[in-house]
Amino acid sequence: MPNRVELAAAPGINCLGCLGGTKLVRYIQFFEGRGAELCQKQTAKQTAMKRTLLFASLVVASGLLLTNIYSSLVDAPAWGHDVAKGMQTSRAYYQVSNPGHFFRIFSPLNQGLGLLCVVLFWKRGKQTRNLLLLALLCYVVAEGMTFNYFYPRNAILFESELADRATLQRVWQEWSTMNWVRTLAVASGVVCTALGLHRTYNAPTAIRIEEREAVAVA
Repeated sequence: MPNRVELAAAPGINCLGCLGGTKLVRYIQFFEGRGAELCQKQTAKQTAMKRTLLFASLVVASGLLLTNIYSSLVDAPAWGHDVAKGMQTSRAYYQVSNPGHFFRIFSPLNQGLGLLCVVLFWKRGKQTRNLLLLALLCYVVAEGMTFNYFYPRNAILFESELADRATLQRVWQEWSTMNWVRTLAVASGVVCTALGLHRTYNAPTAIRIEEREAVAVA
């Protein structure tokens, strides 16, 4: 089948007075434009679906951040006001459920969403990729602190036999101080995720062209 150039060069089609040839060229131009428009819409739809997961990651991470801040501003001071009585009261209060149940659900979910966003936006651009990788690293660091630093101290404060006042005071102080460091790690991840989300709306034109071409080939 002759291509567009051959059709345009054929006798009778390239002639301005030939109505049939002019219509044929216009039809070709119309369908080419429609094809490009459909590819662009499909690419935009796929990007919007990916952004939904990025928004979800940002929401979950922000929830963890606010929960950490709440623990530092409300829970920790209550524990340490009179540390011996505070620990006894907290142990009685946490008999049915405790904050650990919340973090065991949403912290892995946050890391999973962060990893998924890195995979989905890997080809979106170097800056977007690096921001999402940095966000994931921050979330993993915060989780590592939870396992290696906070779990042993949680056991002393809330699970094992109640220690003496000096030990409780020391462990509570360590917990309270380092929780701000963990909060800073999560906050850094939230900022990086938000910046990565912003970058998806400002991707270079070349990347957008590559995405449309990839959709067209598929």
